[in-house]
Amino acid sequence: MLNGSFRMGDGKLYFKNVINNDDTDIFIGDINVGSLKFNNDDQGITIHIPNYQPERGLVDTRLTGYDDEYFTVYNENGAWVLSGKILLSNGDMIYEDDKEESEEIEDIGLPPIYADFDLVYDRNIWYVSNPFNLKIDSGNYISFRSNRETEELELYFDLHSRRGEMRLFGESFSVEDVMVRKARQDKKVLINATFTKRTPDGSTIYLQVQSTEDKLRADDIGTKAYGDVAVSLRSDNPKDVTMLSILSKLQYGKEIDDLSEDERFDLGREQAINLASDELNNLIFNPLISPVEGVVRKILGLDYVRFKTGFMKNIIQTSGIVESDGYIVDREYDSDLELIGEISKDILLENLAIDLGKYITPEWYLNYEALIKREMTSMNETYIGVQHELSLTWDLPYNFRFIYRYQFYPAQGKDNQGISLETVLYF
Repeated sequence: MLNGSFRMGDGKLYFKNVINNDDTDIFIGDINVGSLKFNNDDQGITIHIPNYQPERGLVDTRLTGYDDEYFTVYNENGAWVLSGKILLSNGDMIYEDDKEESEEIEDIGLPPIYADFDLVYDRNIWYVSNPFNLKIDSGNYISFRSNRETEELELYFDLHSRRGEMRLFGESFSVEDVMVRKARQDKKVLINATFTKRTPDGSTIYLQVQSTEDKLRADDIGTKAYGDVAVSLRSDNPKDVTMLSILSKLQYGKEIDDLSEDERFDLGREQAINLASDELNNLIFNPLISPVEGVVRKILGLDYVRFKTGFMKNIIQTSGIVESDGYIVDREYDSDLELIGEISKDILLENLAIDLGKYITPEWYLNYEALIKREMTSMNETYIGVQHELSLTWDLPYNFRFIYRYQFYPAQGKDNQGISLETVLYF
């Protein structure tokens, strides 16, 4: 009989075997080892899940069963079946379709392995694949099922989010409501998501992402980056009737009729720079930053840490690739050393955001965000300033949220604060 444990991270993994003397028993050679049972203490074990986490990312994991407390491995017609629930907490998740991994498993001499388990997002799990950064609602899941006839792995899921953001045109849109689902009867993934952003004039811009049966035009934004979905923008301001009028609000905070000739010229170019820099940031910098975020989260005991950089946008703007009236090299400096220092500061610091979050209780969430931006003083001088935002969210029954938000802008000596009661109605 097997009965033991070993330490993994801060927790312990317990295992044992149970001989049932039936078809579910696993044989290794002539030895009957029965079915294998696994579970762990409340602390959980810390692991990395390839293809479903950023490189070197870690997540707290607990194993349990459908009908009892054990995750079970048993025999089914010569195959090993993995059955139970894997509960995940405090980690970042992604999804990559990497078939090389499955090909490697087939070559190590094990019998066929069938999946019959669920990944359950228990607490503080974030989906961080570009352009999304979403906190998955507790209790959501992905079901892994092996088709016994084709031996192909099938995934079914029901995922929701009411906290996080999506980046588009270099802007961060806050989550209103996100639903991503694929049931057994669904032929494709169903997506219905709404994000919002408030503009300085008080308008609300709505970014909607929805599944579509229609093939998008080749020049439609989202064809390549977002797959078979439709991405649209709308405003609650009746004056914002075109895409350019909405982009004007996002970039300059003004009606399109109020833009100067130079601002109108820069409008489309700025959005092209934002789109390109978002993609390059995702490819180059995000894989490097993600492990650092995990270390900082562990050291500070936080539930959420995110560093958002504007490196690529800053590099493009300061390199001279595109013309700009405010191009930094056109200014006068006392020495080359001062010029290099100013360029380095622009590239490294501007648009850098630090986002920290902590659950005070299971219902109360405290969040702090600092954004570093170049600001203009009353003397028409520019300097690097920090904008602060502190928010406290109380998750209420029946899908309601109470939010207190405080914003402070030292450069202008201004602050804003407000409270809101939010919910999502389905109809």
